[in-house]
Amino acid sequence: MKKYLLLLLLLISNGIFSQSKSLDLVSVKLISELNTIAPAQEFYVGIKLKMLDEWHTYWKNPGDAGLATRIKWNLPSGFSASEIFWPYPKRFYLGDDMVNFGYDNEEILLVKISTPKILAQSDYLISAKVSWLACKEECVPGSQEVSIKLKADSGSIYDSVIVKEIEETFLKLPVEFHDYIFSAERKDSLMILTILVPESESAIERKIKFYPYENGIFDYVYEQPIESIQNGYRLILKLDEMKIKNPKDVRGIIVSNISWITAKNSKALGINVSLNNYEEKK
Repeated sequence: MKKYLLLLLLLISNGIFSQSKSLDLVSVKLISELNTIAPAQEFYVGIKLKMLDEWHTYWKNPGDAGLATRIKWNLPSGFSASEIFWPYPKRFYLGDDMVNFGYDNEEILLVKISTPKILAQSDYLISAKVSWLACKEECVPGSQEVSIKLKADSGSIYDSVIVKEIEETFLKLPVEFHDYIFSAERKDSLMILTILVPESESAIERKIKFYPYENGIFDYVYEQPIESIQNGYRLILKLDEMKIKNPKDVRGIIVSNISWITAKNSKALGINVSLNNYEEKK
């Protein structure tokens, strides 16, 4: 119960700090891999967040408290934007009974932009309103309009500096299509998650954490003990005693302290697996 009281206090605190203080804590910039765009093209832009020391913003599932960063696009006619591609998060502990998922220092949230078949103008303004919640011991909401002007031509011109930053961010994205085999089984209040690695990758000693996409199911404070087994690992998760529903699957990402070689050297594996012994409650 203490955890939920703390959560309430954090959310109440959102409205009592000024926008100017929020901008001191988090700087936001819109970057693009292209300086010049072409018709019928897809390219990546990034919302680059830079947090003040010891402050953090939030992943798509913020954990026990917080709010995910949101992007509201204002695009030219015919342009479209994808959902956010979220890099894997870190864990932030608030006392002994709350854990947040998010980012500190600097991170880039990637989005794919698509252009129409015809570009009638010489240049285009891409803009967005970014909203976030920054937390340390207190939480401060913030928002900012960001924009970038891109020239239009029949060919594309890449920004080599930004391309490198975006490539580095891609290494932090979960790999969804891979040769790892997952299974999950429930035992009372525990969820047993088994990860079998491909033959090309030995089961070396790792530190692994699971981050669920959906909130309100797992106990985030639980340490998630890991056991090495033949050709893989067994990770123990704990269900939240106040969980909002009876889970029938496990969806989220597995993050290792060591890269998964078979998964393009990413540290994060996407997982979406049905529960072996799921029973619908009457």
